[in-house]
Amino acid sequence: MWLFARKDLAIDTLSDLINLRTAIGANNGGIRIVVNPMLAANQIDHENLPAGWQTSSGKKALAALLANELDAAFFLGPAESALVQEAASHSELQLVSFNQAAAYRARLPFITEIKVGQGLLNLATNQPQQDTSTVGPVAMLIANESFHPALTALILAAAQEVMKSGTLIDEPDSWPKNLPNDFATLTEAQYFHDKGLPLLQRYLPFRIASLADRYIILVIPLLVLLFPLFKIAGPVYRWRIRARIYRWYKYLRDVDKQLSNNTLPAHVDDEIKRLTALQDELAKVEVPLSYTNELYQLHLHVRYVLQRLDRLKAERDNKAA
Repeated sequence: MWLFARKDLAIDTLSDLINLRTAIGANNGGIRIVVNPMLAANQIDHENLPAGWQTSSGKKALAALLANELDAAFFLGPAESALVQEAASHSELQLVSFNQAAAYRARLPFITEIKVGQGLLNLATNQPQQDTSTVGPVAMLIANESFHPALTALILAAAQEVMKSGTLIDEPDSWPKNLPNDFATLTEAQYFHDKGLPLLQRYLPFRIASLADRYIILVIPLLVLLFPLFKIAGPVYRWRIRARIYRWYKYLRDVDKQLSNNTLPAHVDDEIKRLTALQDELAKVEVPLSYTNELYQLHLHVRYVLQRLDRLKAERDNKAA
């Protein structure tokens, strides 16, 4: 907040304004929200203002001040605002120092003391002409109950981006801050001040990161349920691959038993033809390379049984001759 007055006036406290023509801002305006508690601290009734005080603000108040229709006027805004810069550009005006800033800070927690160095507002007019103190409310980001907490980090990051270069008053990267206040701090805001953006929002667009944050709660229990399935996936896969190979061994075993027990039919041509067809069919079986050795072992076993059948057929043919 800035209090500009005509240069020929000596103003040390707010009480010095009582007999002056002063613009203190519109009723229920931002200036009055700050000024009224300060007036009350000086035992000045803001409901019954002195006769010379006016409820004007902004450009209207500045124009009246420059036209000598006012002696002093309050303005609210950053040091870089066009209104404050215009007021500082006129050498016939002075920036009034709040010498009681520490006292206001002690009584009104929402007010903070702001140091304004000589010439900070305007070097050409050397405004202010000496190191000065002013006061101002601490800006706060307040959300109502309808505000979605997921937007907290997004808004704070945007505020941080806006303020990263600082201002004439504030140093770079000094805002936003997690200062003590009378409002409850959102958990998401506390996390941002402590650790910065959530991990996913540092690398992903906000919408994707936000959805991931919501569904990760569902993913974790799902992974717990799927973990046993992951453990049996390997054995099931091996069983399915080997089943393509091992299903032929039942037939080979039956033929081998008949050979060992000498219970094969008199004509073994049908068995030989079937095993020969089996060899051709095995050539078309596809298995991963890691299971190729088992496929070729089956080829060898089929060939072995074929050789035994061929010998048996030859022996029977010799006996018949």
